[in-house]
Amino acid sequence: MDFITTKDLTVRYGDKSIIENMNAHIPKGEVTVIIGANGCGKSTLLKSIARILKPHRGDIFIDGANIKSVSSNEIARKMAVLPQSPKAPLGLKVKELVAYGRFPHKKGFGALNKEDFEMIEHALATAGMLEYKERNLEDLSGGQRQRAWIAMSLCQNTEAMLLDEPTTYLDLAHQLDVLSLLSKLNKEQGRTIVMVLHELNNAARFADCMIGMKQGQIVAQGTPEQVMTKENMRIIYGIDAHIIIDPRTGKPIYTSYCVTE
Repeated sequence: MDFITTKDLTVRYGDKSIIENMNAHIPKGEVTVIIGANGCGKSTLLKSIARILKPHRGDIFIDGANIKSVSSNEIARKMAVLPQSPKAPLGLKVKELVAYGRFPHKKGFGALNKEDFEMIEHALATAGMLEYKERNLEDLSGGQRQRAWIAMSLCQNTEAMLLDEPTTYLDLAHQLDVLSLLSKLNKEQGRTIVMVLHELNNAARFADCMIGMKQGQIVAQGTPEQVMTKENMRIIYGIDAHIIIDPRTGKPIYTSYCVTE
């Protein structure tokens, strides 16, 4: 079953078409990773699904409902969106950041109640950030900050989480840490995870489904084995990649590549 689908989706910036007549299918309860070269429309697709960008033409459906007919608050209760390199005011404590995740569930400026505070504590614990809740966000490492933002998304208590390059600027160990957390949320809580990732081996390792894009079009969609092929890498990235199966994970990885002529 699909949680998110797009039908003939076209998105433009001014007169420039970024996505053209796209029909994407994002399965419910799985980890979907979107890959592609810079400028191919990956982030634009996420922003359109999150209703940050208004499509020029076409439709987007969330759990069967056209987002044109769904209120912003209802969208926020269904999907948590974590943009690339999110910003927060200086001096904001981790627990204060996480509390923002409860706002879609409040009316007007309603105060946080006992249930909200329980959700905040649970989100902090799930993300492994409970011991840091009194710390200022800027005092944390990159990996810890990303976990704090994920805790905020968890606090929204949504069915799905959309993340735009959640491992940007993180070292290898912290990349693995963050992606393992997201995989755990999917496996143990059944959350639908949709991510844009640049690191292909991580994408294939953690994805149930991959979407490969080029110039606003879907080149390939399916399992990592179906998408991360020599031919698809040539089309999507213009590279000649040597691809093998990782004996540790059973997923495809590239071990070397060169640019095609």
